Amino acid sequence: MKTFLGFLVCVVALLMATGPVSAGGDRKYAACYPENESVICRNETGSTWASGKAEGKVEEVESEYFSEDPALVKDRGPASIELSFNAKIKGNNTGPTTTGDTSTVEGNLDVKIEWKDRGKAGVEETVFETGCAQEIETDRQASLSVGEFEGEFEGSVKDFPGYPGTKKAAVASLVVKEDPDHKGKLEVDIAIELGYTSFENVGGSGGTTPGTDDIELDKIVLTNQNPGNFKINNDGLHGRWNFLPFITPTCTAAAD
Repeated sequence: MKTFLGFLVCVVALLMATGPVSAGGDRKYAACYPENESVICRNETGSTWASGKAEGKVEEVESEYFSEDPALVKDRGPASIELSFNAKIKGNNTGPTTTGDTSTVEGNLDVKIEWKDRGKAGVEETVFETGCAQEIETDRQASLSVGEFEGEFEGSVKDFPGYPGTKKAAVASLVVKEDPDHKGKLEVDIAIELGYTSFENVGGSGGTTPGTDDIELDKIVLTNQNPGNFKINNDGLHGRWNFLPFITPTCTAAAD
C-alpha cells in the first residue's frame, strides 16, 4: 500500500512536467516529498543556489536493462547532449531540520539527447523533463569562482532507448565539478534511470520487485565546460533532500 501511495505521488509530480528544454532552465519545481525533507548528512544549514547549461558530444552511451553483465549492456552509439538546470534552497534555513525549519528545495533539470545512430539507439531523440526536485547540494571549490553542484530530479523521460513512442517515470542525477583534465573548466555528469527515488532499482523477479540492477543510461560525461555558463554558490557545503514518508535516508556519505 505504501509503495502504491508513493507511486501516486510520482504520478502527480510527472503531471507537473511541461515544456521543452530551454537554455537557463528558468522553470522551478517543488520538493518531491516535502513531508519528509531534511538537511543532507553533515551539511551546513543555509540557503544556496545553482543554475547553468551545458552541451557536448559523446562517442558512446551505454544502457543497462536489469543487468551489469557486459554481454547485456547495449552501446547506443554517439549522441549530442543539451541540458539546463536551475535549483535553490529557500526558506528560513536558521537551524537543523526540525518542526520550526520551513526551508525547502526547488528546481528543475531538462536534458535532450539527440542520437546519431538510429540503428543503435532505436530512437531519434530522448528528452527528460522535471516533475519535482529530490536533492540539491552545493559545495565550495577553492580553485574556481563557481562551486560544485549535485542534484537529483524526478520526472518523465520520452523515447528512452528501448521504449520508443512512450513517456516513463524517471530519475535524473546531475553533478557539476572541476574538470581534472582541463584546468579552469568544469565537468558535467548526467545519468537517467527509469523509476522514482529509492525505487530506481526495478529489477528482480519479472521486473516487479526491487533488485540490484536498473534500466538506465550509464553516466554521460561532458568535459571542458565553460564556468561562465554556470552560477553555483561557492560558500560551504549546503544541501537538502527528500524521500517517501516511509524511507529514512542513511548517512554513509555527505551526498548519496
